[in-house]
Amino acid sequence: KLAEIPLFPQMLNYYTSSSSATLPPPSLPIGFEVESQNTRFGAYRVRGFDPDSAVHMMGLVLVIYLVGVQIINFALGGGMTGVAESFEDSITTVDLLLNAAPLIILSLVGVGLGLRRNWSQTMQRLGLGLPTFEGLAVAGVLTIGLLFFVGIVSVIWMGLVSGETFEEQTEASDALSNSVSTLWLAFMVAATAAIGEEIAFRGALQPVFGLWPTSIIFALTHIQYTLTPASLIILGVALGFGWMRKRYNTTAAIATHFMYNFIPLALVVIAPEEEAFLRVLGLM
Repeated sequence: KLAEIPLFPQMLNYYTSSSSATLPPPSLPIGFEVESQNTRFGAYRVRGFDPDSAVHMMGLVLVIYLVGVQIINFALGGGMTGVAESFEDSITTVDLLLNAAPLIILSLVGVGLGLRRNWSQTMQRLGLGLPTFEGLAVAGVLTIGLLFFVGIVSVIWMGLVSGETFEEQTEASDALSNSVSTLWLAFMVAATAAIGEEIAFRGALQPVFGLWPTSIIFALTHIQYTLTPASLIILGVALGFGWMRKRYNTTAAIATHFMYNFIPLALVVIAPEEEAFLRVLGLM
């Protein structure tokens, strides 16, 4: 029997921990400008971390706190087995919406909606605007590249550890895959994760902390994969999504994230008999 290759592990934390675990820090004032990124509906200044800013320090403390909470929850929840058991009950549309809503609402409030920004300014600050044809085309190409990246890392991973260890490290991903049985549910899983996480991380956090720090924070908040190659997968896809935000806007990053999540899930739902083939390709 072929070992199961993880299904986009960066999604697991989104469904197995408190939604507050990935909340963006409060609205951050302009610090020092490092570089400018001017794209339609996505212009932002990468401000860098200013240790003299009380709000920046509060954001740093919040990030450290959230990572610590993740470690504690993972340990007390029974480790990887506990994460896998959380998928025994079917995922519902309501569950998915309840996970995404706090991330979106607190991102809007965090960047100052109704306080120092109106709706249009908030959308620009978060990088949420109409995608361009070029942006969508690049999103499709990048999605294919990320799926191949997952496949390559997974094949190497399988060759470095024993079959038993690999199964233990990927049982949560397998449980997530098995919990999605319809195209509608696959669509909702992909859409809610993409929208909620991209608005919070790439929309709210990346203009403050930059590409690499935000991607590392994203990986750290998925602490259940510490010391496994899945951490490299999470960091790699986070960098890809972050690059889309920087080059185009958050909407383009959402499109990439959505396709990256939806394609493997849809293939499993449509052609379950080809599951073994998908595993070899690294799509499961």
